[in-house]
Amino acid sequence: MMMCTRLIPLVFLLLLGSFTATASGQATPPVTAPAPVVAPQTPPPDATTATDGADAADGTVAPGATNPALATDPEPVETTAFDELMIKIQAGGYIGYLLIGLSIIGFSFVIERIFHLRRNTICPDGFAPRLLAQLKAHQYEAALKTCQQNPSVLARVLASVVRHRRFSFSEISLVAGDEATREMRHQMQMAYPLAIVATLSPLLGLLGTVIGMIGAFEAVALHGSMGDPSVMAEDISFALVTTAMGLIIAVPALGAFHILRTRTTLLTTRLESHVSETISEWRIAVLEETHQADQGNQAAPVRIKGATTTDITPNAPLNSGDVRPGDREGR
Repeated sequence: MMMCTRLIPLVFLLLLGSFTATASGQATPPVTAPAPVVAPQTPPPDATTATDGADAADGTVAPGATNPALATDPEPVETTAFDELMIKIQAGGYIGYLLIGLSIIGFSFVIERIFHLRRNTICPDGFAPRLLAQLKAHQYEAALKTCQQNPSVLARVLASVVRHRRFSFSEISLVAGDEATREMRHQMQMAYPLAIVATLSPLLGLLGTVIGMIGAFEAVALHGSMGDPSVMAEDISFALVTTAMGLIIAVPALGAFHILRTRTTLLTTRLESHVSETISEWRIAVLEETHQADQGNQAAPVRIKGATTTDITPNAPLNSGDVRPGDREGR
């Protein structure tokens, strides 16, 4: 009996502990030992290469791997200066081609003037003195032949002088001046196409500017927004390229025209001086020959029939027995 009384408090304590644990719903977690740390293992290189090759053959890319086709960037296309120039010309459209045609015309006239507007073709050195020597020697046929063999402007002007040699010197000078004026006017007219090119090029460029701006505003009106610059890019490029091409052609053409006109004026002055000096020296030589001939005629001896054998000259003092021609006729 006493044993039962002693076990009753012990059983009561056990029941009370189990009831308390059930009521709280919390149990003490069991203590576990820490897991061992395992080092990551990398696959061998051969296996990785084989896997990548298999993926490339299948057309798929393994997770974490990069596609070789996408890894390399495409190489940029290299454009030369000529390619860029052709792109700009094509952006200029039909007005750009018209401007190129004008530039070719102007360049051809510049080349022509460089070869023909020279001193040797206008008034070559040494030609006038050689022709003057033939004129002084009265070798007129040889002088004409010399002028025909020389294709210069000075030769053509002096050939007209030789052909009109029987006229007075004032008329000869007038003929030579008219011939020189015609020749140099022709030389000046050969430079006027450059002035036309210099005038038309900026006007065509301005026309391209207006057409390009009209196209740009029409594109904006069609799309209804100015937020996208690509809408107007083509028309604005057309406007700017044509303007630039017109100015690039006009500036050299205008400069070349003024240079050639100045050179033509200088050569005209040189031609006039050569012609006037040749005519003046030829006139002086003819006057000297005439004066010498007159003096020779005045100093020539006069022999009178029936008089003494003494030679007399006009207005010479008479000796005894000398008879003047007038006295003899009077008798």
